[in-house]
Amino acid sequence: MTISDIANHLLVDPTSDALVDYAPWYVGFNWIEACCWFAFAAFILIRHLRFRRTWFEPMYALSFLVFGLTDVVETGGLTVLLLLLKMMCVIALIALRHLVIQHHPGWRF
Repeated sequence: MTISDIANHLLVDPTSDALVDYAPWYVGFNWIEACCWFAFAAFILIRHLRFRRTWFEPMYALSFLVFGLTDVVETGGLTVLLLLLKMMCVIALIALRHLVIQHHPGWRF
C-alpha cells in the first residue's frame, strides 16, 4: 500500500450501501455546515474591511473559507487526506482566534 493509497482511502463513502439511508442527511448536513463556514468567513472579511486593525484577519477569514470548502468536498466522501486538511484548518482557526481575542478583547468571534 502506497502513501497515495492511504491518503485517498475513503473513511466515509456516502454512496455505499451501508449508508444508503443516511447519505441524504450526511450530504445535506455538510452543505449546511459549509454555508455556515462561508458566512463566518464573509462576516470576518467584512469586519476587516470595515475596521482594518490587524493583518491576520484575512487569513482568519480564509481559514473559514477553506474549512467550508472541505465540507463541500466531503459531500463526496471523507478521505484520510481530507481529514488531515480539516485538522490543519481547525488548528489554524484556533490559533487565529486566539490572536483575534488578544487584539480585540471585546470580540468573541
